[in-house]
Amino acid sequence: MDVHSLVADPLFMDAAKDDYRLRPDSPAFRLGFKPIPVERIGPYAHELRASWPLVEAEGAREKPLNTPR
Repeated sequence: MDVHSLVADPLFMDAAKDDYRLRPDSPAFRLGFKPIPVERIGPYAHELRASWPLVEAEGAREKPLNTPR
């Protein structure tokens, strides 16, 4: 543990139902944590996005691209 660590229950809304938003009394907020706008993550319909609806290329799961780094 370093001096600036906080070991505590994050107080998720309902982790058993995959709701990992933080409750208002979460100790994470005392550290300056800003809530992640989960509703804006991932695919969503928008006039400027060409990727909606998502259409997976045939065979993409069977033969994923392995791009070297």
